[in-house]
Amino acid sequence: LFLSGPTVAKRAGVPVSAIWGSEKSEVRGDLTIGQMRKIADAMDCELVYAIRPKGARRLSAVIWRQIADEIAT
Repeated sequence: LFLSGPTVAKRAGVPVSAIWGSEKSEVRGDLTIGQMRKIADAMDCELVYAIRPKGARRLSAVIWRQIADEIAT
């Protein structure tokens, strides 16, 4: 969304260092779902979390198939 760290921090009501810390946590692989949810809310976005079988179709294909099925019913 091309939002700066300071903008997201202001919207989330946290210090900029918290946003930068979240970015570092992502790189380390220990960013929590709660942290992601707060950042998504600050960006006026919806957090979408998914687990899919390895070797399965691309996630976007699975999502579009489900949308198509819902529209058809």
